[in-house]
Order: sequence, then C-alpha cells, then structure tokens
Amino acid sequence: MYHRTNIFLHLLRAEHVIGQLPWITNFDGIMTASGSILYSFNGQAMVLPLENKLKHPPDMVGAFGVLSVGMSLVSSVYAGSGFFGYITYGTDVKGSITLNLPRQEAFSAVKLMLTLVVYFGFVIQQYVIVDMIWPKLVRLMDRNKTFTNNRLCLSLELLFRAFVTILALTVAIAVPNLEDIIPLVGVTAGMFLAFIFPALMDTMTFVPLYLNQSRADGQPNMRFRAYLRLIQNGSLVLIGVIGLVAGLNSNIRNMIQRPIVA
Repeated sequence: MYHRTNIFLHLLRAEHVIGQLPWITNFDGIMTASGSILYSFNGQAMVLPLENKLKHPPDMVGAFGVLSVGMSLVSSVYAGSGFFGYITYGTDVKGSITLNLPRQEAFSAVKLMLTLVVYFGFVIQQYVIVDMIWPKLVRLMDRNKTFTNNRLCLSLELLFRAFVTILALTVAIAVPNLEDIIPLVGVTAGMFLAFIFPALMDTMTFVPLYLNQSRADGQPNMRFRAYLRLIQNGSLVLIGVIGLVAGLNSNIRNMIQRPIVA
C-alpha cells in the first residue's frame, strides 16, 4: 500500500490541467477506454480458483463477500488512478502512471516496490495457467506410465513454469508500449471473458434443463424462463460481438495513426 499511497499523494498535489481537457472523447476513444477497463478486470479468472481454496467458499459472494469487497476496492483504486492521472498529465499520460512519475529518489523507491509487487504477484497470476494446463500435459505424456519418478515430474513442472514466465517476459519486451496492447487485449479477451463465453456457457447449461423440465412436468413457466434466459444471453453475446468488432477497429486504427518514436 505504501507505493500506491505515494502515487496518489503525488497525483493529488500536482498541478491539474482540467481546463485543457475535452469533456467527452470520440467513439474510438470510448472503445479504447472500454478495452482498458475490461483489461483491468481480467483477473476474474482468479475468482473460481480462489473460491475453491477458501476455508468457507460461501464467503466468496454476497454484499460483503470477498468478491464484492475486493472488486469494490480494486475499482476505487483504478478509477482514482485513472481520473487523477488524466487530469494531471492530460494527453501525455502513459500506459502506466509510473512512467509519468518524476525522476526523483522517492519515486525510484516507489517504482522498486511496485516491481517487487509485480514480481511476487506474478506467481498468483501464473497459478491458473499452470493449474489448468499442466495436469493435462501430465496425462498426455504419461499414457505409457513413464512418470513414475516424482522428482522428474517436479523438474518438468518447474521447466513448464519457467517457459510460461519467459513467454510473458518476451511479450513484455516485444511490446513496450502498454497503451497500445492493454486496450487491444481488453476488447478481445475481455469481451470474450466478460460477455460472450459466460452467456454461451449459461445457455448451454440452463436452457436445455428448463426445457426438459417443462416437457416432463408440463410447467409453462419453465419454458418462459428458458426463452427469457435465451434472450438475455443472446443480448450479452450481441453486445460482446459488437464491442469486439468496434473495439478491434478502433484500436487498430489508433495504433496505425500513432507516430513511431525512434
């Protein structure tokens, strides 16, 4: 929390340029911002693994559950950083607010602490990837029961984790401009994870169930619930597809029009 507090204090005390900023942006700007917002909440992939590891899983949901409190805190931090960062630096704001911080010893310490946070937090982000992919790789490679040595299995798992880390590092080096990649990932992966995939999975899970109950019990309200759910999920998929196409178009045009800095 120390590094976040220092950044917020700097943004609050700095000179603000509100009068020089437009009240509203164009459509491309809105879609780019939507991509950044969706990217910020792509940590939703951690929800189910965290819930499964809780001592009392029902505490995950609810008005004061882990998810509600955590997302409210994260939303407040992101909204505050975005608002005060924009009114402080205007159109010169970078993809990460730390890139705009002055070159002073105090802020160098803040950047160092933020680097440590990313370093240790990467293990948590990597957990979902390893937990989903590695067991399948083990089953695929162990068809002939060759993985009888636990030490060998552990060594291969560590190599896989190292590969994932190197892959992430390669992407970070290859794409240094975060303001380009963040909205692009947000409007693609974010739209799929937030709108399209959940709606499709909900439809495939509950609509056939409601229709089967309607046929078996002769309850017309179950058929109505099935059609209502189908309309709701169809609307979410439509919103996701429109956002995906429009967001991709806006972000690609934005990257093409951005001047290349030598």
